[in-house]
This record gives sequence, structure tokens and C-alpha cells, in this order.
Amino acid sequence: MAPKETVKESIENIFLREKPASILLAIAKQNKPYASVISKEVDATYAHTTSVLSEMEHYGLISSNQDGRVKYIELTDLGKNIADALRVLISAFGEVQVISKAEVDTELQEKTTSLRLRVEKIYKEELACRNSLSIKESTKVGRRLGPYCREIRKMDKIPIRAESLRKEFDELKKRIEELMLLKEKLKS
Repeated sequence: MAPKETVKESIENIFLREKPASILLAIAKQNKPYASVISKEVDATYAHTTSVLSEMEHYGLISSNQDGRVKYIELTDLGKNIADALRVLISAFGEVQVISKAEVDTELQEKTTSLRLRVEKIYKEELACRNSLSIKESTKVGRRLGPYCREIRKMDKIPIRAESLRKEFDELKKRIEELMLLKEKLKS
């Protein structure tokens, strides 16, 4: 025999699923709706909607009043509080974008390649075939490489799962460090 589910677990099972949360919010949005209106609003079957409404009524989140053949639904004070909390939670995540691991890796790959090209351009324009740099030239190189050093530090905090991408990133990081050392070495 399975252990009895606690009230906390039951409530979590209701609101950590999309449809029940949507049902509660749909009730909050309307004035005394009934089950078929709610099921259409949240794109759920009537049977599923009535099942969820029964659970909610059992936990004191809603109350229902029969008027002829229609059973109207209202939120209790507890139901209103939970609906408000759900709205706050949803709005807090409104700005969040979910990005897949593949998208993150692709973005990091593109960024790494772009940074490598820009860093090598600085090397060719400012440091290649040079025996020395004036203080002014050294400062200019530092200002050009500085943003890339900061970008590398930010990127270094992102977990890179692909081994080849990690290797490429580490090589770029090392290359920037080499160029910063070269700049200092050439400064006269």
C-alpha cells in the first residue's frame, strides 16, 4: 500500500503543473465562470477541468454554487491569494528566456570565433613585426584588447560542455594573455 500523500505534496502536484495553474488563473480572471467556460479558456478537456476543480474545492481554493443546471465557480480567499502569488511568479519569469544547451554552445562558438578574429586583427595591426612600442602605442593596444579581456572573463563563468569548444576557448584566452604580455614586453 502506498503512503498517503500529504496536503503539501497534493498542493504542489496541483500548482506545479500547467493546466491546474491556468485553471485557477482563468477563474480569477472571470466573474463566476462555470466548468465548460474554464475548460475552453485553458484548452483542457471538460473531464480534466472538472477533476481539477474537484481537487481545488477539496483544498478550499474554490467554492461552487448551483443555479439550475449550471454550477458557478468562485475563488475563496485562499484561492485568491494563490492566484495572486501565481501572477507574481509568472510576471517574475516574464523576462526570462529559456535557452537550450545547444543554443548556448552555438552562441559561445560564434562569440569565440568572432573574438579570435578581432584579437588576431589587433595583433596584425599593432604588434606583428614590431620591435618596440611607445607608451602611447602600448596604451592604444591595451585599450583595444581590454574589452576582449573582460569578455573572456565573463565567458569563463559560463559552463562549457563541449570539449572542443572548451579547448578553443582556452586557446583564445591564452592568446589574449600572450598579446597582453607581448605589449608589455615591447613597451619602451
